[in-house]
Amino acid sequence: MTLRTVEDTLREAVLELAPGPGEARFSGVAADTLPAAERHPTRHAVAIFRGECPVGFLALDEADPICAYTRPRPSVALRAFFVDARHQEQGIATRAIRRLVPFVLAHHPRAEAIVLTVNVANPVAAGLYRRAGFLDTGRIHVGGPTGPQHVLVRPLADG
Repeated sequence: MTLRTVEDTLREAVLELAPGPGEARFSGVAADTLPAAERHPTRHAVAIFRGECPVGFLALDEADPICAYTRPRPSVALRAFFVDARHQEQGIATRAIRRLVPFVLAHHPRAEAIVLTVNVANPVAAGLYRRAGFLDTGRIHVGGPTGPQHVLVRPLADG
């Protein structure tokens, strides 16, 4: 399992990725989230690979409004994370989240934490993030389009 910055040569394959039924409301689909990341000056589009096959997508953003939850520590926000429906239930999401810390340290060296919001109606995703070392801050973010979201933070100092 590896994480790679989405480059032009990967773009078409990544655009075909989409989460399972009912999950797109939480993460979006690459056909929407990849172009949005490409247009955004602080967003970093990342593909999840198993071997040479892209199997998922995420975006990292150093200036996302949810980074305010970690101030004064600089952070990077994890957005639009999903594993393609054809590759789910194989442990890919867990392994990708664990690979995220070294990836962020390499590509966002000023960051001291990763921050994300996860919808209160998505306990499966919340459990995945907690098992991967994300801590629930006890705060609720209400600015999301799909309802209230838990704010989770993963400090980077402990790798």
